[in-house]
Amino acid sequence: MKHKPLTRDMNTTPQPIPLAIRKTVEQATKLLDACKAQYIIVLSDGTTINKGGELIQLIPPKPEKPRKARSLMPYGTYRKVYGPAMTKMVVGDVEVFHRTPEMVTAGVELLTILGAISSMASSDWGNNAHKIFMNKDNDSVELLKTA
Repeated sequence: MKHKPLTRDMNTTPQPIPLAIRKTVEQATKLLDACKAQYIIVLSDGTTINKGGELIQLIPPKPEKPRKARSLMPYGTYRKVYGPAMTKMVVGDVEVFHRTPEMVTAGVELLTILGAISSMASSDWGNNAHKIFMNKDNDSVELLKTA
């Protein structure tokens, strides 16, 4: 079975545009005029509405989001190192977490550990059930279980 090419036959007369579409185009042009925009609209029946210019400038594409950096530690390391101490905590307990020598060697920042511990606490206990602080003097993260 042969398919017809997707070109428009210029010899056929275009169908008239329905009234609802014409009214919608009129409303759109009123809105564009109120914004003092320049535009060119070409309808399917060949009608051209030109307000302002020959140059049509497209919106520039959105820049790509920066990709997430690879973790410096293998998956599950933070849960394995800090998880047991967190499971033993009761309301009102404060736990101090330090970086392991492997983390120091790998270059893991204290802020990364703070984020991992906070994420685990929110996952295990729920949101707003803990307070977390970074103690730069002691090079540690302090976690308080509040609920």
